[in-house]
Amino acid sequence: MEWAAIVAIVLDLIRECMDKRSDTEVEQRLTNPGPLVAWALRRRLRDRGLRGDGLREAVRGCMTDLTSMEPEDIGALMADAKEED
Repeated sequence: MEWAAIVAIVLDLIRECMDKRSDTEVEQRLTNPGPLVAWALRRRLRDRGLRGDGLREAVRGCMTDLTSMEPEDIGALMADAKEED
């Protein structure tokens, strides 16, 4: 699966979270992603057909990218998710 497709999946997950939670709570989870975020990513990527090493690498890459993002980047990511809604 290409990274562009994975980004679309991440934006979709952020949209779903924003529907159920406050923006502050979503921002906190993205700023300090933990096991729940990893599990949600893994579940969604697996539903889209990733398995084995590809799934593990995609989840690890997403988690690495999220933890390295600055608060401004997270705000921009959330704004992108809102725009596509």
